[in-house]
Amino acid sequence: MKNISFILLAALLVSQTVVQSQVLDIVGPLTKTAFGCLASQGYHVAIVRAYSLNNGGSIDPNAVQTLVNAKSAGFIPFIYINLCRNGDAASQINTVLSSISSSLYRGKWIKVQQNTVAGC
Repeated sequence: MKNISFILLAALLVSQTVVQSQVLDIVGPLTKTAFGCLASQGYHVAIVRAYSLNNGGSIDPNAVQTLVNAKSAGFIPFIYINLCRNGDAASQINTVLSSISSSLYRGKWIKVQQNTVAGC
């Protein structure tokens, strides 16, 4: 029930923004110029991967700069955390929260899926 409540709350927080624009799910670096081009095509919300399953779970090395580029291009940025099943979820989330300034994003998503990456 707690997970369902979290999902519903997250959906309510972004629903107005999402309804009014197209959303990007970003893995990897994206420049301010690329964000500008995407904005001209109707995209205004970016959900950037902050935590990757690579290397047994780690901060995505492109996340901070991609968030900076998104904000400077006028996007509403969010982050998502792709949890590694073999690690402690709280530790992974705390790593993200201590590594990426909350001023760079509007909200957080937790991505829950079956891990197929070795080490996770």
